[in-house]
Amino acid sequence: MPDVPSARPKKRPTGRSQSTLLFLVRAGFGVLQRLAPPVAVGLVRSLWLTPGKLALKESEASALERGRGFQVPFDEGALWAWSWGRGPTVLLAHGWAGCAGQMTPLADALVAAGFRAVALDMPAHGASGGKRTHGVQMARALLALAEVTGPVHSLVAHSFGAVAATLALERGLRAERVVYIGAPSGFGAFAERFCRTLGLTPALFARFRVELEASIGVPWHDAEPRSLAPRMTAPLLVVHDREDREVELAEGEALARAWPGARLEVTQGLGHNRILREPTVHARVVAFLKAGAPEAELPAWAQRPAFAPVAELRR
Repeated sequence: MPDVPSARPKKRPTGRSQSTLLFLVRAGFGVLQRLAPPVAVGLVRSLWLTPGKLALKESEASALERGRGFQVPFDEGALWAWSWGRGPTVLLAHGWAGCAGQMTPLADALVAAGFRAVALDMPAHGASGGKRTHGVQMARALLALAEVTGPVHSLVAHSFGAVAATLALERGLRAERVVYIGAPSGFGAFAERFCRTLGLTPALFARFRVELEASIGVPWHDAEPRSLAPRMTAPLLVVHDREDREVELAEGEALARAWPGARLEVTQGLGHNRILREPTVHARVVAFLKAGAPEAELPAWAQRPAFAPVAELRR
């Protein structure tokens, strides 16, 4: 078996270098859209399907090294996954440009509660093979992981990982309970931010969308969580922060409304990524996975006010 890849943190690019690169990319696209629209569409597609690489925190890298690393056979190249603990299996799915290391704080809480936590580096993410990926391929990666791990008790997904998770559930992945953290209900917010970042014209993005649907074999609408949600049967807990700047709270609310019997919990001041490291969130997730233990059964430290009041959802 090949050596487990190193997960030591990498140097992050500075804000100044990122700003300079973005300026150059926008300027280049402005010219390319006018002179060679087909070439611009191809480049947009390549960028859309290419996730960035996340620099792990030292604690997250150490947590990966404490786990049991193993490979998952996959058509596009072997995927790396890590397992901790023993008990009912909980699959952890990171988001776009994320990695398994992000999920390790939650994995520690699950292991302490008697679960086996398994986190995967999605295709083209982290240590796994590939340079480009998309939601359908990420869903197939979760199905491949479940083939290796055996029966799955629960599925916890962050951000765009919820897109892959919902597609995997729709394609036959069995899970008794599901948790989505900072999850989108569709692709609109991602698409708008992508267009704004690159300075794309609406016409060019429309052409790109047609080509993308043809290449992945699934219409955009049919791959969105809110479209698939009404057919889901597993109980769902949606945890979303009011100050999430990557995926707005309205996305989590829409997803919870569309999913039969879903429950929404709203946090305050944790944003999009820090929410994964918050002990009160871990406690709520564990309680839900343990057949929805009521809040009164949570330890006192888990009841401190990280969670904001939530108005009753209108269904």
